[in-house]
Amino acid sequence: MGRHQTTVSKLEPEIIIQQSALATGEETHFFKKLKPILIEIRKNNKLRGFILKNSTQAIIDLNKPEELTELAVFASQIFNASAKLLRVCSHEQMKSTVLKGSKMTVLCLSIGGNELSIFIDKAVDYERILERFDSVNP
Repeated sequence: MGRHQTTVSKLEPEIIIQQSALATGEETHFFKKLKPILIEIRKNNKLRGFILKNSTQAIIDLNKPEELTELAVFASQIFNASAKLLRVCSHEQMKSTVLKGSKMTVLCLSIGGNELSIFIDKAVDYERILERFDSVNP
C-alpha cells in the first residue's frame, strides 16, 4: 500500500458573538434564559466547557480553547446522529442525548431551537445538570 502524506494546519479559534435580527423570538428568549444557568453550572461543577448555539449566535466556554473545532464537530455529529435515530423511531425532536466516554461525558440538549453541548468529567453526576434545565426546556 502507498503511503499518504497528511498536512496538519493549526487554526487559531476565532469566536465572534453577535446578536442578529435573524434569530427567531423563541430562540433568542431561550438563549437569554440559558446563559445565566450555564454560568452558574460552570462555577459549581467540574465542566470542561459548553457550546450553546442557535441559527445566528453562539456562546462557547471551554477549558481548552484549542479543542474548540474538535468538540464543536463532535457535538454536531451527536446532534445529527440523534436526529437520525429519532426519525427511525418516529419521534419528532430530541430533548437530550448523553454520551458517556472513558474520560468525559457529553450532554446534548435541544432547547427552544438552541443546541447546547456540555462537556463534563466522567465522575460528575450529569443527571443533576440535566435537572437544572427541566424548568427551561419546553
